[in-house]
Amino acid sequence: ISGFTENLITQQLIGGPELCNEFDLDQEDLEALSTIIRTFQSIPFLLPRPSVWQDSTLVSTPGRNYTARDYTALFRDIGYPIGSVMFEGIADINENFPSPNVPTHCFYGTNVSTPESFRYSRSFPGGVSRDPKVTMGDGDGTVNIQSSEVCLKWDANNGGRFFDSDPFPGVNHLAIVQDDAVLKRIAMIVGADAHAAWWPLIFGEPNDKLN
Repeated sequence: ISGFTENLITQQLIGGPELCNEFDLDQEDLEALSTIIRTFQSIPFLLPRPSVWQDSTLVSTPGRNYTARDYTALFRDIGYPIGSVMFEGIADINENFPSPNVPTHCFYGTNVSTPESFRYSRSFPGGVSRDPKVTMGDGDGTVNIQSSEVCLKWDANNGGRFFDSDPFPGVNHLAIVQDDAVLKRIAMIVGADAHAAWWPLIFGEPNDKLN
């Protein structure tokens, strides 16, 4: 993106399982929704990447453990082999997370309990629809800290361009787009005037977020 971007601000946006929680869906609705979500071509982009999660167990059953390196087996065992094809179609895109080579600011939420792995009491396919035991870890409620901090690798490898990172403790995946501290940091970076014409178009009225 160098040559087209003056400053890059990476910020976690709305999406993923937290949206389901926001709508307070019951188990039957979640299962129906999962059938639809499985058809979304963008879903494989949200899967934990092998280069980041490596051999960490993401899903386990009495029969075996599944890591980010085991998607082919996982999708086969849950009876969804097309999932493996979908993931393989995007697996090499940004797998090594190349640096943007422009001044970059990485914002992300931390210290919010976030699902990290899922243990099913029965082996697949019989156990796939049963409620798993969820192990929680650090993150923003949706994105785990392991994924959020991928940007830190750019600190020493950003083409000589400026890089900084700002974790925001207690700020969750949805709130980060409206958090006062985050908006003030963005304003400092872009030199925003609280009464600039474009500000209410993006952040709404009133402009008290910067006051």
